[in-house]
Amino acid sequence: IARALANGPRLLLADEPIAGLDPDAQRLVLERLRVRADSGTGVLVSLHDLALAANVADRLVVLAHGQVVADAPPMQALAPDILRRTFGLDGGWVEGPNGPLLTARRAQ
Repeated sequence: IARALANGPRLLLADEPIAGLDPDAQRLVLERLRVRADSGTGVLVSLHDLALAANVADRLVVLAHGQVVADAPPMQALAPDILRRTFGLDGGWVEGPNGPLLTARRAQ
């Protein structure tokens, strides 16, 4: 990741860049990617943690079986009907101390 960031790319593709990292290292990597995105670098990151993706992304593309299910800001891309249909989860958004939080659990 450091090597990719050091090269100053116009577009950065990161496939599960925080897999296997402890929470502090995850936060650091995602903060660095956010700084790059805010400075104009295109940043595309794949994550399997829905709540984390919703917290750090401006836009989410939700895939299921190779098909795009949603392409929208996090609150729309992870709407309750999409969570249920795509992931078998009951969930939604609640207001947290620092903004909206995604809540989800396995559907009954």
